[in-house]
Amino acid sequence: MRRRWLTVAVVALVLAAGNVAWAAGAKGFALVVSGRVTGPGGQEVAGALLSDGYRVAVSDAQGRVRLPTFCDRVVVLTAPPGYVVRGRWWWPARRVGGGHDFRVWAEPSAKLRRVALLADPHLWPQASSLAARARARWRSLVSRLRLERFDLTIVAGDVLFGLDHRYRRGGAASVRRALAAAQEAVAGLPPGSLLLPGNHDVIYNHRVDLLPWRRVMGPARQVRMVGSVAFILLDNTGYCGELAGRVRWCGRMGPEALGWLERVLRVLPRSTPLVLVTHYPPLSPLAAANPLSPRALARGFGGKTVLRSLDQSAVRVWRMLAGRRLLAWVHGHLHAYHRSVIPMRRGSWNIIGLPAVSGGWWRGDRKWGPLRFGAGYVVMSWTRGSQPRFEMRPLPGAR
Repeated sequence: MRRRWLTVAVVALVLAAGNVAWAAGAKGFALVVSGRVTGPGGQEVAGALLSDGYRVAVSDAQGRVRLPTFCDRVVVLTAPPGYVVRGRWWWPARRVGGGHDFRVWAEPSAKLRRVALLADPHLWPQASSLAARARARWRSLVSRLRLERFDLTIVAGDVLFGLDHRYRRGGAASVRRALAAAQEAVAGLPPGSLLLPGNHDVIYNHRVDLLPWRRVMGPARQVRMVGSVAFILLDNTGYCGELAGRVRWCGRMGPEALGWLERVLRVLPRSTPLVLVTHYPPLSPLAAANPLSPRALARGFGGKTVLRSLDQSAVRVWRMLAGRRLLAWVHGHLHAYHRSVIPMRRGSWNIIGLPAVSGGWWRGDRKWGPLRFGAGYVVMSWTRGSQPRFEMRPLPGAR
């Protein structure tokens, strides 16, 4: 009996020391990440966001922040306007205990803001001439981005190619090798660059499995302030069943992503200008399937006909954004640059489709009937209070 009580006491002390408790029905340990957000002089900073892609917490007037989460999630720090995070801004939740000191730094003022937007590099680690050309183009682009000194660089999905296919053929070891290669490739991006998973970056086990991505590449949902503008990145890849033994993915924000977006919008002031970044588009004037094809405007499966490459939850997102100042909804996936302006009752929305860095299955462009869409990236620029400008920068050697 004494031994039994001693064991119980030891377990209780270990859990209490790590601020960890077991959550019934959860797949791992529940824990609370807490600490203080401080500035360069050690002063408390209010208004910083701490998020794990599911919940959002805000630092109070004393800089204190507290976020209940789980050990298999990723914790992201977002500095409030007027501050920036230098160095690391996300951590595995299991490595951030109670009493963590989250540091932010005063942001230098700038009249002009510039953000580099790119998508679909399709970094294929397998040895082939196509993959080699994609990697060479990627290295050239990374060098260019570092020279231009953008305020932020964002990759809107499909960093890899066919992660699920590798999992089904080579198992977990193949997935680890592919992610390690991708991590090495993106390490050369400017510091603080943000990555978003696309349909080729996740595993499908009768659902979308983001855990391998989070373990290596980081968060799938996060917020970054650039000046007064909030860039909101969130995944919208959905699992839509299988057809003839092949996984059918489609654009769809799951309930977890929708819930997180709702919580983020709840804590951001309504006057905050927003840029939403996803992999799948909410709409497109080009087509609704990938690869682009004149005969692929819609696909039927599972007894239903849907536009697979459009976000099936877009209407719900539009309702959440009603009354907000949305500067742009930026997306990848279709390998073609476009800008669609939607007149609204108040103002208008910009839908920006990004070109592929290596599209056309690594050849750099995509045929669509008589049209061809070149490889490249997009530069978004604005001054305080002005409407943003978008400019496509073609990449050489795309053909």
